[in-house]
Amino acid sequence: SHELRTPLNAILGYAQILKRETGGSSRLDSGLQTIYDSGLHLLNLINEVLDIARIEAERIELFPEPVDLPAFLQSIVDLMTLQATAKQLSFVYEPDCSLPQTVRIDPKRLRQVLLNLLGNAIKFTETGTITFSITCQPPRPGPAANHQPSTVIRFEIADTGSGMSPDQLPRIFHPFEQVGDSHQRQKGVGLGLAISRELVGLMGSQIQVESEPGGGSTFWFTVDVPVVAQPVIADALPAERIIGYEGERRHILVADDKSENRLVLLNMLQPLGFQVTLVEDGQALVEQTLTLRPDLIVTDLIMPIKTGLEAIQAIRQQPGFETIPIIVTSASVFVSDQQQSRVAGANAFMPKPVVLTSLLSLLAQHLDLTWRYQHDVAPEKTTVVTEPALPPPVEILERLLNLAQFGDMDQIQAEAKALANRDPQHAPFAQRLVDLAKRFEDKQIIHLVEEQMEEENDTTPQRTHFTG
Repeated sequence: SHELRTPLNAILGYAQILKRETGGSSRLDSGLQTIYDSGLHLLNLINEVLDIARIEAERIELFPEPVDLPAFLQSIVDLMTLQATAKQLSFVYEPDCSLPQTVRIDPKRLRQVLLNLLGNAIKFTETGTITFSITCQPPRPGPAANHQPSTVIRFEIADTGSGMSPDQLPRIFHPFEQVGDSHQRQKGVGLGLAISRELVGLMGSQIQVESEPGGGSTFWFTVDVPVVAQPVIADALPAERIIGYEGERRHILVADDKSENRLVLLNMLQPLGFQVTLVEDGQALVEQTLTLRPDLIVTDLIMPIKTGLEAIQAIRQQPGFETIPIIVTSASVFVSDQQQSRVAGANAFMPKPVVLTSLLSLLAQHLDLTWRYQHDVAPEKTTVVTEPALPPPVEILERLLNLAQFGDMDQIQAEAKALANRDPQHAPFAQRLVDLAKRFEDKQIIHLVEEQMEEENDTTPQRTHFTG
């Protein structure tokens, strides 16, 4: 895990850093997005291989927590609708009207299973419809020990795709086994269903399937979940780009034995106004903590002289350092590493590759920060256009369409603001994009961009395209 994820931390980290600097204003940004997307795809493949290894070693487990079920499902539906739309497929969502508001599940693993089943349905369907149905039984009283009610929820995914023959059905849940034509088999490594079967097994159920050649496929499973009375309070960063924070300058001490990992964090934090000190081993981390008294520590686990765990324990034993926030970031993501980090005294665990938004959320939480955001695009009413507005360049429109289809609302806003800053005649269009992205109106964004692309096609002979 460590050897595979560490190089990706540098690749994905610098892709995020450079994307912030370009601001979505050039073809370079499109290339950086390709690097980032490709890195994420590779990371997903690595995670699948690691999941299989953990399953075979019986080292995988579930971590249930209260989840807003309708919102959780809607986020999956929104993503899958975009993917289905990109293939000109219909996506039908049929939730039970009696779904409980809050349930206790492992959101990461349930999402992983549903995305795999829905993704396969889209991948193996060329025309027609994907139907995602959720039904549930009325809540029933729980055991006398806790009186917590529970309900049985059935998840069903049906498609009108190519279907499978009876001899193919037993093979689809085997690791590295793939069915379908050669083009479809190239889109994965054949681990998703094998992992999903094991995860659903940990949930106390099993995946069922019905299929016939040319008649589509239907996958379903049921899970018995506790119903929670307390609603879940959302805690997310606003969509606007963060450019700094209010108040006095904060000092962050970063410890990592890999120079590329230290520099990734340095380049993420310094532009936001943080003072950053870098050290490369656990002993230096302890010494610099006592000398500099930083506001927060970010440390790797595997380091020379002293490991991250040993350094954390040593720091916590020093008077006056019992409460300094410590975030562990590691390419080793086994549950035991996270548990040991907590026991040693860490406040949070962040897996590598580091995701900038996750890092900023943790910093805001543990340093009680108030972020400063990049100014929004000037309102449409204040924009003066001295000539009829032409559609934006086609390469930018194609980029926006791709972002909308994948639900990347943050980057859509960044692209829109850069477009308006570069050419004021596009400010009204950019402002509409920003407003729609803030409300996650992906379908309206796609419609708006497609309208502009039609206008672009009509005006192409009379204009010169932007070349970056």
